[in-house]
Amino acid sequence: MRIAVVGSINIDQTVIADRIPHKGETLAGHDLRYIPGGKGANQAVAMARLGAETAMFGCVGDDENGRKRTGNLRELPSSRSERMTTPSSWWPAPTAEWTGRM
Repeated sequence: MRIAVVGSINIDQTVIADRIPHKGETLAGHDLRYIPGGKGANQAVAMARLGAETAMFGCVGDDENGRKRTGNLRELPSSRSERMTTPSSWWPAPTAEWTGRM
């Protein structure tokens, strides 16, 4: 099976806090983690892990996060990634922030 995915490629930034913040509240967090993400990239990873020949098409910034993320995708078996790279000053690699509690 051959699958092409067009979608987002980003890095999720996850922070652990002692509790979930209330609306508008700022809390101190700890244990910052950078996790590969993006709805499109997550779908491509899932299909490649299931054995499908997968191609991921997306746009990332030419910065550290963008290089890390495309490197992660290239390491998958039976997959390839094609991307348009943009200058970091114009559009850095997208990130998503998440807060969790332990």
